[in-house]
Amino acid sequence: IWIGAGIPEKAAPYLRQVFQMDSLPKDAHLYICSAGWHTVRINGVSPDDRVLAPSVSQYDRRVFYVDYPVAELLRKGKNTIVLSLGNSLYNDFSHSASDFIRATWRDRVKVICELVADGKTVLSSSRQWKVTASPVIYNNIRCGEHYDARLEIPGLDQADFDDSAWPNAV
Repeated sequence: IWIGAGIPEKAAPYLRQVFQMDSLPKDAHLYICSAGWHTVRINGVSPDDRVLAPSVSQYDRRVFYVDYPVAELLRKGKNTIVLSLGNSLYNDFSHSASDFIRATWRDRVKVICELVADGKTVLSSSRQWKVTASPVIYNNIRCGEHYDARLEIPGLDQADFDDSAWPNAV
């Protein structure tokens, strides 16, 4: 299912999920489709160097996804995935000649994802994911972002981090 966060629309939310791996897979892929941009970390490590993924699309016709090979990032036992979502053109709230603020698709950013290891679904997006605001308190495709380092959350992408006070995804 598509999930998101109930935070101010100009901020970038974190979505976080802890999951268990009983054994190390030979092959594992994390498929992420986001309306807006995303970054991902698994156990504190990014699977590649992308920061503006996926490609922008005409969101009422198609939304692209990214296939991340992640077998080498997984460990036996507890693992953590942390996603950060950015507005892109999906939630462009700037007034411009392109008039994306009136786009029929415009909405808060959201994501749908699935982790498949050795052909079996290990994890998928659900309302059980935890959400919170990130240090990116403002992000806009034309006007940049505002980052407040005081809001950093040390250890966020580690399995033993306590997110029990965070709300669930919407």
